Parts: sequence; structure tokens; C-alpha cells
Amino acid sequence: MTPLPIEELAGTVDGVNDTFLTAADFSPGSVTVFLNGLVRQAGDADGWTESPPRTIILGEAPATGDTVHAHYLRVP
Repeated sequence: MTPLPIEELAGTVDGVNDTFLTAADFSPGSVTVFLNGLVRQAGDADGWTESPPRTIILGEAPATGDTVHAHYLRVP
């Protein structure tokens, strides 16, 4: 598996959308999500869940102007 640099997730940041996509398939359990540069904990009410191969669902939709990034191990 190849680690990727921190990348901006694809998806609309508008206070409504809570679903974002990674650029490549990720290895389950390897994802770290950052909201506005701060690590969010998986499974927390305001955290996130993963839905392989590329979907990240946030517990709360980020507001307009927020940034959503992730780091993960890419599936070979």
C-alpha cells in the first residue's frame, strides 16, 4: 500500500453536504480526516465514517468556507 499526501476531498462544502470522496481507493481503517486542519475522530457524533472504496461521510456537514482533507493508505 502506498501512503498519499494529505489531499482535499472531493465534494461540495456548503453546510448541507456531508459526503466526500477520496481521489483513490483507500485501505479500510487507514483514513485520517481533517476539518479545517484539525483531526476528526472516526465514529464520534461530529466525526466521520468510512465507506470503502472512496467515500467519507462526516457526522456534520462542514460550513461554507471550511476545508476537508484526508490522509490514507492507497489500495494497490
